[in-house]
Amino acid sequence: MDNFARFIRGGDSGAPFVPGKPEDSMIVRLIKATGNGRMPRNGPPLSADQIAKIETWIREGGKFDGDSANDETMQRINQIALAKKATHEQLAAMRAESSQQKWSLGMPNVTSAKVDGSNFLAFGTMGEETLKQYVAEADKSADKVRTILKIPAGQPLVKGKMTLYFFNKRYDYAEFGNMTERRDLPANWKGHYRYDVTDAYGSIQVPSEDEYELDVLLGQLIASSHIAALGNGSVPECKKDPRVVEWDNQIESALATMNKPDDFVMNRLSPDQTSVVSYAFLKAIMGRGNSFDAMMNSLRQGTEFDEAFQSAFNMTPSQLAQAWAASGRR
Repeated sequence: MDNFARFIRGGDSGAPFVPGKPEDSMIVRLIKATGNGRMPRNGPPLSADQIAKIETWIREGGKFDGDSANDETMQRINQIALAKKATHEQLAAMRAESSQQKWSLGMPNVTSAKVDGSNFLAFGTMGEETLKQYVAEADKSADKVRTILKIPAGQPLVKGKMTLYFFNKRYDYAEFGNMTERRDLPANWKGHYRYDVTDAYGSIQVPSEDEYELDVLLGQLIASSHIAALGNGSVPECKKDPRVVEWDNQIESALATMNKPDDFVMNRLSPDQTSVVSYAFLKAIMGRGNSFDAMMNSLRQGTEFDEAFQSAFNMTPSQLAQAWAASGRR
């Protein structure tokens, strides 16, 4: 039984539960049974509180609240639950093992280095000394993020530590994304982050000469991962591109291309225009100091992202994005 869709179909004995009717549901009878018929068969009986939660869930309709009833495996659900319950140190150890596996999968025959620092675990396709320099740069960016986002002293930037993958060549950066994320990375990306509770990492194609400012990109990835971690991964992700100065110069023209205020929200813009407008919108909400601080404080207290956003800004992210785009303001 590896996903919810199979679970609700049941087996030869029929469906495991009747939505809205826990008293008529087979699974409730089994977990309340005594003797050999009790479930779970090879484990201790469920507590009264656990049984009550199952009954309440069935009474409320027995709905699946993940992304996909077919794709969200029970194993994945267990991994997320374990990650949320783990301490910072425990989750860091779990991520270190997972990060090593990803690196081995994505870069199996590449000479590489590994550096384990206080803020980041880093892998790179360069020598160890060079990688240490990149990690030091990331630590400086982390300090700036702490100041800007007012992260309390002693609180980890990302629970369980963040992994950084550095690549000298575009091919390696793209191949790593293809092998580990099963997707083709856009040609104009120089870096991106990924956060899904169990994983927290950033991938970076290091700049050549004056191609872009590495500290700017690192700051973007670190700040995005921190906010995503506070929201348990429910923060909308926008494209991470290091051309910040260029974006500033393109905001007005990008907004002018929008036929409707919700073009930005509904992904009707080109990838480049979406990047520019996403960046401008982020600048706009960070400019609302008190509201932004209120949202961040709510996230740190464990509030879900959508709820924290609406409480701070008095509207949903989509509503604020549309209102902001309609105003044409920077």
